[in-house]
Amino acid sequence: MFRKFIDKFFLLFYSKDTDRRYVFKLNMPWSNEHKTKQKMIQVSLDLFYELGYEKTSVEAIVKKAGVSKGAFFHHFKSKDDVLEAIAEKYSEQVASIMIKIADDPKMDAVTKFNKIITEGQRHKVLHSAEYRKVGMILYDHKNFTLHHKILHIMKSLTQPPIEKVITQGMKEGVFKVEYPAETAEAFMHTLFMMRESFMPILKGEVKVENFEEEILKKVRFTENLINRMLGAEPRMIKFPKLNKTLIKLMKLFIK
Repeated sequence: MFRKFIDKFFLLFYSKDTDRRYVFKLNMPWSNEHKTKQKMIQVSLDLFYELGYEKTSVEAIVKKAGVSKGAFFHHFKSKDDVLEAIAEKYSEQVASIMIKIADDPKMDAVTKFNKIITEGQRHKVLHSAEYRKVGMILYDHKNFTLHHKILHIMKSLTQPPIEKVITQGMKEGVFKVEYPAETAEAFMHTLFMMRESFMPILKGEVKVENFEEEILKKVRFTENLINRMLGAEPRMIKFPKLNKTLIKLMKLFIK
């Protein structure tokens, strides 16, 4: 069922010879090797979340995945490689949403920007269990060099469609930006910063009197920062309202 569903969508592959654009390949057959690799990625995600990255061994991964060590090292050089693959997998999913919206000729730039934010959040709510694990693993991981590399992977996949929308907004006169590429990069860093600021609260490391109020404050600050960054009118770019479902999902991080 899952396979049939996925076949209706496209797989993303980054191509260095296409001017930082993405090449879409439809209905590519999944080989046994691909299935094995995806299984190891999913098993690793579960174990990193349950046991912690440092406490998860390659032996534990291959045992739970039901594969040999040779199969593991055929696809990955180390656990770090697996973590990078996890980051790339989930970044590609978000990037595919962004690209589809950015390429829509019927939408203006402001509508596109707001839809990218809304649809990105909707996707993460629909796949909240997986994104919860990814977020906690990245937050807990103490290897700052690897952490920086993972953020670079995420940024490289999601920045181009944002830059395209910013450029469109400049032509439409709604965004007053001198450097669209750098602004797109700053936008992605701002989202990462907002996510990082959530984590101490979500993990219960920082006690707050009103959970919803604290989260909303950080969201509104980020929203204001993004509008200033784009040279847009106040609240032209808006984050979706924090509804009860989203608040409930966010609180799951604490438990």
